[in-house]
Amino acid sequence: YLDLFYDYVKRDADDGFEDDKPLFDSAEGYKREIYERCHQMLLEGISSKTSVDEAADILLDVVKYNQTIQQGALMHHQQILHFENAMRDNREKIGEIAKSLVLSNDDETTFNSFIDIAGRKYDLVGFVFFVKDCNRYLPVRSDFLDKAFKELGISFSMSGLCSWENYMEYVGIAENIRRDICSRYKKEYDLLDAQSFIWTISSDGFQDYKTKGIHTRLRNKQINVKEDQKLVDDLKDSEDFSVGDMPHKGEKVKRSAPKYVSGSRTYPRDRETAKNALVLAGHKCEIDDSHRSFIRRTGNVPYMEPHHLVPMSLSDEFEYSLDREENIVCLCSNCHNEIHYGRDADRLIRKLYADREDQLKSIGIDIAVEDLIKAY
Repeated sequence: YLDLFYDYVKRDADDGFEDDKPLFDSAEGYKREIYERCHQMLLEGISSKTSVDEAADILLDVVKYNQTIQQGALMHHQQILHFENAMRDNREKIGEIAKSLVLSNDDETTFNSFIDIAGRKYDLVGFVFFVKDCNRYLPVRSDFLDKAFKELGISFSMSGLCSWENYMEYVGIAENIRRDICSRYKKEYDLLDAQSFIWTISSDGFQDYKTKGIHTRLRNKQINVKEDQKLVDDLKDSEDFSVGDMPHKGEKVKRSAPKYVSGSRTYPRDRETAKNALVLAGHKCEIDDSHRSFIRRTGNVPYMEPHHLVPMSLSDEFEYSLDREENIVCLCSNCHNEIHYGRDADRLIRKLYADREDQLKSIGIDIAVEDLIKAY
């Protein structure tokens, strides 16, 4: 993985690992920025003379500073909210822990005291110890790190296992990786560089680079399938199945602004447009109009499902909107599932494409049938 990792980093930096810069100075440098600022806040704000009340406020400010850095998602925001709630109930004890974090060398005791009061919130406690000393401790996002360890073939996990022993094993693994990086590239790198390597292995960007785009396309396809199902579900309780306004029928319409779902780019589906498509098809399956279905509980029409023939996941490849009546076919449940999951899906796609090709071209959707089949 080190050579693949090197190529991934070097794609944005011609100097690769040259000079004494941290690995990924551009993409991962925010961690050092967070560390330097928060470490300074702790050292300058907390001394033996600091009251526990003041120390608690300083630690809270340190934790919340993470959110001020756009890329600095070193802990889930819910864990920050959890810490704020814990502060209200245990302010004095958290102040004592904050002082111990800075003034004591008994870090195991401080770690255990922290999770006793604030709970086993791994992102939170890992962040607090990271800003104490980045040469000995590292931030944690257990979901990301578990993905990376699995990818690297390391039999180790962190999710739901927050403890001093587990944390020290994680740091030990990072130290071993640091040595491997130093040995491979004949330069000295620090613990945070090693953590950046681990962190990046789990990233969508690296996985996409590794698979030449397959990872992102698959993830995007999965998100779009879920969005399509939401549209089907949204129509289940509809009572009005009359044709609505279609002011741009047969015309090209610019696609709408995208939205983001779980970090993936997709485009809105319009309920009325989907409903129009079902009505225009007479609520009959466009694969075979003899396919029977039950009567809707609310609409007094046969139950059918809308399906975007040219998938919405391809929206970025077209200048014009794919969420149009001309691109939405009416299918019975069986055919709808077959076109997504069936062995003979190609046959269904070819049939629908032949029926809709002219309509698709009229609204600016020009795609070869073989390319359409590949999109499924």
